[in-house]
Amino acid sequence: MKAKTWRFHNDTWQCEFVVVVGGTMEAASALWDRLTKGKTPEKRGTRCYACVFMSKGEKGTLLWFAETPDAGTCAHEAIHSVAHVFRETGIGPMNEDTEEAYTYTTQWLVDQIMKRVTPKPAKPTPTDART
Repeated sequence: MKAKTWRFHNDTWQCEFVVVVGGTMEAASALWDRLTKGKTPEKRGTRCYACVFMSKGEKGTLLWFAETPDAGTCAHEAIHSVAHVFRETGIGPMNEDTEEAYTYTTQWLVDQIMKRVTPKPAKPTPTDART
């Protein structure tokens, strides 16, 4: 699958999430290297089909999916991304005071991704109307 790349800027936290669907993990790692000018990435996720690249001092992340993700995988990787951004912005770990910020930001990121990777339903054709 040829890689598709999207960038989502979050105005609230002044950070960028880069999402890559397709291609290889190595290609995603090389893209992260270019985006961060060589900062050593921490890779979150040991699965061979999805992971998040992040680096100390970077408020953004790169989410890589080998193929079109389902909502659960998307949410899983989005939580890793949001947690990293919140560590870097000083918000800290999820607790009673930060829970809503975590959940709203995760929801926003998952919505951005799923809008682009979920195929739109086909329009009914005249033949469909007869059945």
